[in-house]
Amino acid sequence: MKTFRLSKVLPVAAFFLTGINTVQAQDVLTGDTRLACEAVLCLSSGTRPGECAPSLARYFGIKFDKPWDTIKARIDFLNMCPAHNEPGMPSLITAIANGAGQCDATYLNRFNKIKMNRKECTKDRFTREQTCTTKEVELISNKKPAYCQIYESHEYTDLNTRYVGDMRIGGRWADANEYDSVLQRYNDKYQPIPKGVTYSLINKSSFGQSHDSR
Repeated sequence: MKTFRLSKVLPVAAFFLTGINTVQAQDVLTGDTRLACEAVLCLSSGTRPGECAPSLARYFGIKFDKPWDTIKARIDFLNMCPAHNEPGMPSLITAIANGAGQCDATYLNRFNKIKMNRKECTKDRFTREQTCTTKEVELISNKKPAYCQIYESHEYTDLNTRYVGDMRIGGRWADANEYDSVLQRYNDKYQPIPKGVTYSLINKSSFGQSHDSR
C-alpha cells in the first residue's frame, strides 16, 4: 500500500494510529503539531480508525466563508507537522487541502452532478406516428473533479472511490470498502435503458464539475 511509505515519513503519527509505542509518540509531539501529523496520515487513507477523530475534527473545523481562505488555512495547519518539507510532502499537503472531504462517495453523490436532456419517443400502435418528449434531468457525473484525481493519484495516498453502474440509470460513487455491496444493490434495482430513450448533454463544458461548498 502507498500509505506504508507515508508511515515512514510520519513515524510518530503511525505509532499512535497503530497503537505501537504510544507513550513515546505522546512525548515527541503534542498539541496542534501532533494533530497536524495525524491529520496528514489519516487523510491519506480511505481507512480511518477511531483514533483519527481528534485530528480530523481539528482539520475540518478550519473553515472560512471563502473556499480559498479555507484551503490556505488548512495547508498552514498541516504544515505544522515537522515532516511537511520531506520529499513528496508539500504536494501531498496541497492535494489533501484541495480534495479531502470532497472526494468520498457521499460528497460526490451529493454535489458532483451533471444535467442532461432525457428524450423518450414512442410510436402509436395504429398510426405508427412517433411522439417524443424531452425533459431535463440531473444525474451523478461519472467523472471525478480534477482535484480528486490529483488527490487520489498521489504517491502517498491510498484512496479509491469508484463509480458503479451507468450514469444515465442510477449510477453512483462508492468508497472502496463498500463497492461490492453498492454494486449488488445497483444490479438488483436497475434495468437497461428502455428502447426509445436517449440522453444528451446540455452543457458539455460543465461535465465533471462539482458544486464547491467548502
